[in-house]
Amino acid sequence: MKKLTSAIVLIVAMLALNACNMLFNSPKATVDKAYKCLVDKNYDEFNNYFYFNEDETASGVMIDLAKVGVKNIAKGLYSAKDLKLYKITEESITDDNTAVVKVEETYNNGKTYTETVHLRKTKQGNWKWAIK
Repeated sequence: MKKLTSAIVLIVAMLALNACNMLFNSPKATVDKAYKCLVDKNYDEFNNYFYFNEDETASGVMIDLAKVGVKNIAKGLYSAKDLKLYKITEESITDDNTAVVKVEETYNNGKTYTETVHLRKTKQGNWKWAIK
């Protein structure tokens, strides 16, 4: 009986940990963290939430150049318009490896836009912002 109770407690704990991981590793959570970087103008950190195809055919130099490009593009697009607030309005997981998140962006000039963010899941199981 003691072993059965221990086994049940272990299974419940594993399910709880898995549920927590799903909450923090979701397309919505990734976009939320990335947009927080954009609002805070932390473009180096923003790169951590962007998808770079790091398979065996991509060289380290090319990936580094892509990261610099993404950083500069984000800096130019979001800093120039001065992103103030964002609100995630919709999340749709299209299959095991792709998702779409819609975000309402509000800028300091009062204008609002709706952005559609496409995401891909990496081999490690993390959701990343991808270019469609």
